[in-house]
Amino acid sequence: MLPDSELIRAYLADLDKALRPFPADERAEIRTDIIEHLSAAIGSDDSPKHIAEVLTALGPVTGLIDYESRNTDNALGSASLSEQPIALLLLVGLLNAAWTAFFFPTIGIPISLFLAASAGWALRRKAQPRRLYQLELIAALLIALTAGIYLVLINQISSAM
Repeated sequence: MLPDSELIRAYLADLDKALRPFPADERAEIRTDIIEHLSAAIGSDDSPKHIAEVLTALGPVTGLIDYESRNTDNALGSASLSEQPIALLLLVGLLNAAWTAFFFPTIGIPISLFLAASAGWALRRKAQPRRLYQLELIAALLIALTAGIYLVLINQISSAM
């Protein structure tokens, strides 16, 4: 259990601010780990001087967050594409949808919408690499929109002839 100290409260408040970009479960885990570390390091000596020394040794909150960012799959996503076969399948599907959308727009539009839904589902699951799924979602929607416009233009041109 941590002693009641203004230094500790300020440090934990800074930690909470720095952890905002992380998913809630990771925030809670990191915060718990830091509190356990602080409790063990402070021990029974809860003098302000000792607490200040422990916090100084632990370092600034930003250093801890940088360390966690490099060593976990967080909200920014650090998993490689080869570790995510679903991301690779979506990427291949997008290439196929782009090709199909312009030669067969009535088939390409549903394929693109399916891929957009799949990428959206992966994002809701907080799958990694997050940035790739976001790009795939945007690309699939753009392909569907472009193919839809293309289909309307083809129908306008064919009806004008």
